[in-house]
Amino acid sequence: RMKTILVPFKQLDIDKSALGAAVVLARLFGSNIECLHVRPSAMRLALEAMPQETSGSTTGTAMAERWEKLMEDNRIHAAGAGRSFKSFCQRSGVPLADAGNKPSEPTASWIDIEGNEMQHIVSYAQASDLVVLGRAPASGHIAKEGIGDILMHCGTPVFLAASSLPDEFPRTVAIAWKNKPEAG
Repeated sequence: RMKTILVPFKQLDIDKSALGAAVVLARLFGSNIECLHVRPSAMRLALEAMPQETSGSTTGTAMAERWEKLMEDNRIHAAGAGRSFKSFCQRSGVPLADAGNKPSEPTASWIDIEGNEMQHIVSYAQASDLVVLGRAPASGHIAKEGIGDILMHCGTPVFLAASSLPDEFPRTVAIAWKNKPEAG
């Protein structure tokens, strides 16, 4: 039985295909979809608030205003991502997980944390039965290198969702790997 399916979430188009694939798989196995949203840490936001050029003078007020804007943008993005996830669950007919759910019905959980995105994804993936990712663009979100990092460090199967999902998944799949980093 596949109890937990992890879907890293940034509120991008590729997340929709990953969530869609996770729902199909969760229905097959009665799984809980853990949707993981990782926000930048306060330290990372502080570094972004620092002026890029050191030649001019930057007032403390200007830096404080930039910091407040970054913090507010971070809060707005996190709230929007949570609403987007809940809306997706409603449209897909997948209830949020609680103690009253039947063990055989698919459910979904929202996890919103702060910190290093890749470290958190790998950590949560290690406690999951499957990780579902959308196909990565060349850069941004979890780029191709990040998918490789997840694949090599989490020890959990990774399902790469196509941009459009088939109506039905095959009932049988073969999974093979060599348990060494150089197998990638």
